[in-house]
Amino acid sequence: MRKSSTLLYALVIYLLAIPFASEVLGQDGTIDASFVTSQFNSHVRVIKVLSDKKIIVAGEFTSYNGTTVNRIARLNEDGSLDATFNPGGTGANSTIHAVEIQEDGKILIGGSFFTYNGEGTNRLARLNADGTFDNTFNIGGGFNNTIYAIAIQNDTKIVVGGAFTVFNNGSINRIARLTAAGSKDDTFVVTTALNGEPRAIIIQPDQKILVSGLFSTYNGAAAQGIVRINADGSKDNILNSSTGTNAEVWTMALQPDGKIILGGSFTKYKGISKNYLVRINSDGTIDNTFAMGSGADVVGIRCVALQNDGRIIIGGEFNTFNGNLEKYLSRLNADGTDDPTFNFEVGPNLPVFAATLDADNKILIGGYFLLYDDVEHPHLVRLNGSSTSIAGVTDIEFNKVFKLFPNPALSNITIELPESNDRTELKLFSITGTLKKSIILVNTMSQVDIKDLQEGIYFYEVWQHETKRMEGKLIVN
Repeated sequence: MRKSSTLLYALVIYLLAIPFASEVLGQDGTIDASFVTSQFNSHVRVIKVLSDKKIIVAGEFTSYNGTTVNRIARLNEDGSLDATFNPGGTGANSTIHAVEIQEDGKILIGGSFFTYNGEGTNRLARLNADGTFDNTFNIGGGFNNTIYAIAIQNDTKIVVGGAFTVFNNGSINRIARLTAAGSKDDTFVVTTALNGEPRAIIIQPDQKILVSGLFSTYNGAAAQGIVRINADGSKDNILNSSTGTNAEVWTMALQPDGKIILGGSFTKYKGISKNYLVRINSDGTIDNTFAMGSGADVVGIRCVALQNDGRIIIGGEFNTFNGNLEKYLSRLNADGTDDPTFNFEVGPNLPVFAATLDADNKILIGGYFLLYDDVEHPHLVRLNGSSTSIAGVTDIEFNKVFKLFPNPALSNITIELPESNDRTELKLFSITGTLKKSIILVNTMSQVDIKDLQEGIYFYEVWQHETKRMEGKLIVN
């Protein structure tokens, strides 16, 4: 990552270190060279990784590496085009904004299109697993305006949200629930519903429905930017967002602990300054343990992805985050602080609109960009992700508590661990991979003398019981 506070000398060393970083530790956020260089001819808005590691990509594009693929494509694990997906089909005739995968492998798509493979289907369609049109999914007249979000319940019912006010010739404002066959689910009872457009929908484990977007009421009750809906369509008043965000929420993520991360174009939540990102508790109150500082500098956050270790990928249109130069892409620690171990090169050259992780913890991002780290990767790239072994709660807690500071450092660093352990080892490597220092840490708080290290970039690893628990970068001034 690019830190505005880094001294000029350290920055020069940074640049010199770039050719070595990925060779030494596979630096998180650098380009994964094993993934085929993508050549989409327009914007990517959705990325979904399938159980077989193939990748569904959707958006505004009409070709991939010279092959016609109208707004949706399936890639093999290495990024090459999967030619068995919708062979000979014409695809969607306009933008796809939302994709969800059913348990049976069928694919729901939503957007502004009104045909798929030449079949009339207003703004919503279901595809067979091979990408062909599924004509058993009957939505009748469909929707009269764009769909931005889709979510699938455990009972196979489908919640959709968007700019629409009509479904199959019946009035319904911007949110609807359908049966698995495509008809309106009349057990989902709404009155005036939403007075503005939803952008994201998440089904909670208890099957309550989280909706975020550009609205201020649900069924006439105040709900600014986010609302939680009960299974019967009534508003869940436990989540109080009557004075929520002051502008649109474009994206959200639900953590395993029930906390909710919101990103968008807002600058306040409940009247408190929260520039384009906020984490809230399940009841809608602000989570004050999320130490994101000043947040993003300009509009705004477009996508949020959660890593298994609790760290948070954010993408959007920003130039800096918490004062650090991190254009369009950043990674935060679980507590909202900046993660200094993530890509210290130049990153994407234009906004990021989609981010997700694959089964190997590699990071896929899509959007408007044409370059990543000054290398041509139009609209899609896969990045190296966390190589730390994250097997369960113990590792997640380790990453939440672990601290190494100050960084940059002069003569000493302090290491904070979750617990004392006489088998915790700190290793410091030069940029060429040479082990320069190895220290056993026996206390939860340890000070390490680094006066013998020359100025420059070093990489650290923390090991416990022969398992690497953390890695990162240390600048010595």
